[in-house]
Amino acid sequence: MRVVSQALVLLSFLFASCAQTRVWQCQRIATGEMQYDSLRIVCPAQDKVNDIEVEVLKTDLVCTVMLCVHGQPLTPSKNHPHHTPVHVKIADKSFKELASLHSGGQRVKLSPALQEAILAQLRAGGFVEIELAGYKKRIDADNFPGFCKMLDSPPHFQNPIQLAF
Repeated sequence: MRVVSQALVLLSFLFASCAQTRVWQCQRIATGEMQYDSLRIVCPAQDKVNDIEVEVLKTDLVCTVMLCVHGQPLTPSKNHPHHTPVHVKIADKSFKELASLHSGGQRVKLSPALQEAILAQLRAGGFVEIELAGYKKRIDADNFPGFCKMLDSPPHFQNPIQLAF
């Protein structure tokens, strides 16, 4: 009997460790003022030292794709001190650009054309490979297509609880 209970415990640990977690996470920020509401969809870094975090930030007026690292600051370009090189592979296409480097050196903002190409690939359920100053990441769509309706509409959220007074 004891062997059976130990086997059941081991099997439960095995199934729990093999459970798939969703890659993309969504956070909504409702302020009560439509122009200040926002939506944040993030593919977090699995390794805080050697990985890239991908953020899609949506406000009433703009949708922005940001790449973040938590290790060493990114190396700026020699000719453009406020930019850093980014290499992105989408299906059979390859994109190279200088991305805008934020102060602190750990966040970059991609160009609108590259943002649209990445979002289109993820919406289609594909994957994207990103290289950024010594960092490399493959981003799978996983559960990203489920958030596409939220990206296509303004991030205005109506409170489901309405008080009578």
